[in-house]
Amino acid sequence: MIHLNRRLAVLVLACMAYSASNVSAQTVAFEGKTISIVNSSSPGGGTDAQSRLVSRHIGKYLPDKPSIIVRNMPGAGGLLVASYLYNSAPRDGTVIGLFSDTNALAPLLQSQKVEFDPTRFLWIGSLTSYTPLLFASRSSKAQSFSDTKKTVMSVGASGAGSVSSVYPTFLNRLVGTRFNVINGYKGSADINLAIERGEVDGYAAWCWTCIKANKPEWVSVDAPIKILLQLSFDGDPELNERQIPRLGDVITEQQDKILAQIVFGGAQMARPFALPPGVDVNIAVAIRKAFKGMVVDPGFLEDAQRIGEEIHPVYAEWIERFITSAFSADKATIARLRTLMSE
Repeated sequence: MIHLNRRLAVLVLACMAYSASNVSAQTVAFEGKTISIVNSSSPGGGTDAQSRLVSRHIGKYLPDKPSIIVRNMPGAGGLLVASYLYNSAPRDGTVIGLFSDTNALAPLLQSQKVEFDPTRFLWIGSLTSYTPLLFASRSSKAQSFSDTKKTVMSVGASGAGSVSSVYPTFLNRLVGTRFNVINGYKGSADINLAIERGEVDGYAAWCWTCIKANKPEWVSVDAPIKILLQLSFDGDPELNERQIPRLGDVITEQQDKILAQIVFGGAQMARPFALPPGVDVNIAVAIRKAFKGMVVDPGFLEDAQRIGEEIHPVYAEWIERFITSAFSADKATIARLRTLMSE
């Protein structure tokens, strides 16, 4: 496990906060450059859709209005993108990474060595927070959360570092569910297809807004899937009205709740955009400013609505606070979490 250099992270954040009001277009130049948004999904998934949405709009808010392209880099459940961003990507603002919230917590959740330090990424923001769900096909033997403790339920996943793998694995070890995690799918689109084909019983990560945007036929009461649990303590208002159970209904011990709040709390930042460590602070602040301008732009919001994306932006400041808090948890909590995830 790599050493987390908190002092350096705090210094970087302080510098960015100080510089935010002093950055001007003259200090940052993207003339003649192309910015790549490298996402952790295969084409067609929700992560890919969000990266392409941003690619169509953020350029006009950046100095010199650079071209923006999208690159797909699926692998290791998103850890491939995080590792590339940390170790290999140019430090000039021309590469932005997009991966999952569990990737940002990987040193806490992975038993194997992780080749990046999340506290050193320069976070940009996220388009939305979401409520992840556990759901099963109607043909699955598990038709309630309690059933998942009595019968094996196979769930699709894209790799050990992905939310689709971390979430069910954590529940297995914390509360005794019997999920059989089938890794190797490239993204949500492939997992959903596997559910429809009967290859797996369900999914333990996809969000409610994702279902409404990408699988509207799964929303109705007679849908081919059944939602067993909201993987959130607060839940989605719409699903709360339908009395779909939440984490607090199945995790009752206080120490267990603390661990669950770390693991599932990252869903509040859903799919964060980030820059590599070492990017000039003026460039980072300019890109953050562009992100904030983009997410309230009427044209951007119209485009998002057209593709079914609900925009509830989460800014870099919240992401930084969450990451700092998670990695600053007391030693006993972190030790127990790492023990659980390495069993």
